[in-house]
Amino acid sequence: MTTNHKTKVICDTNIWYKLGSGEFQKPDPLKYDLICTFVNVKEIVSSNNFLLLSKFEEIKNACRAILEYADGYIFENPIEYLKNELTDIITISEGKLFDLIPLITKIDKLNREELDLITLESIKWYQFLDAYFVFPVTSALKKDRELILGNNKKFREIIKNPRVLSLEREKVKEQILYDLTSQYKYLDRKLMSKINYSNVELYINARIAYIHKLKLDKIMTVQRNDVGDLFQLIYVNRDTLYWTNEGRWKDIIGRARMSSYLFH
Repeated sequence: MTTNHKTKVICDTNIWYKLGSGEFQKPDPLKYDLICTFVNVKEIVSSNNFLLLSKFEEIKNACRAILEYADGYIFENPIEYLKNELTDIITISEGKLFDLIPLITKIDKLNREELDLITLESIKWYQFLDAYFVFPVTSALKKDRELILGNNKKFREIIKNPRVLSLEREKVKEQILYDLTSQYKYLDRKLMSKINYSNVELYINARIAYIHKLKLDKIMTVQRNDVGDLFQLIYVNRDTLYWTNEGRWKDIIGRARMSSYLFH
C-alpha cells in the first residue's frame, strides 16, 4: 500500500485575498497542503486597508480564506524560523502568530478600540520596515544607479559572471548570519556553520535578482511590502512550492533561475 505524498505550498499573502474573493480556488487537497505563515497574517493585519471601509471587506474575506483553506501554519517570523531549524531551543517571539490568529477569527466583530490598536501596530510595523530595509536599500540604490549609469550592458555582463554571483551569495549569507546573531546573541558562531543554505536557495538567489533588477530598472522602486515578499521565501525549501500571483515576483524568481519552486 502506497502513501500519497502531499506537497506543502507556501502562499504569498495575495493568494489569500484571491481565495477570499473567489477568484482562485483551492488546489487539489489530495495533492497539496496550503500553508499560512507569520508573514501572511502580519501583512494582512498591518494593511492600510483597515483604515478604508471600501477595502475592509477584502481583508475580512482574506481572513476567512485563511481559516477555511489553510492546512497548516508556520508560527515563527522568518529569522526565528531559521534559528529554530538550527537549534533544539524552540522559541516563538512576541507578536507571534498565536496572538494574531484569534484576531482574524473575530475580524467581523472588532470594535473601534481594537481597530485603533491595530492601526498603531501597523505604524510601528511600517517604521520597522523603513528603518530595516526601505531606507538603507534606497540609499544604496541611488549610489549604485549613478555608478552604472550608461553602462547597463557592461553591468549585465558582470552580474552573469559565476565568480561575481558566488560572491553575492556569500554576502546574502553574511546578512542572514547578521540577522540571526543580532536577534539571538546567545547563538554559538560554530552553529552557523551548520546552516544548510540549500534550504534557502530560493531566498538567496531571489534577493540577488531583486537587487539586480532594482539597479537596472530606473522606474522600479523599493516598496515596504518587498521585505515581507522576500522574507516569505525563507520558508520555502526544496520540499515545498511557492504560490504567488504577483508578476513582479514571478519575474524576479525567473531571473534567479528558480522557477521550479513556483506553484502553477
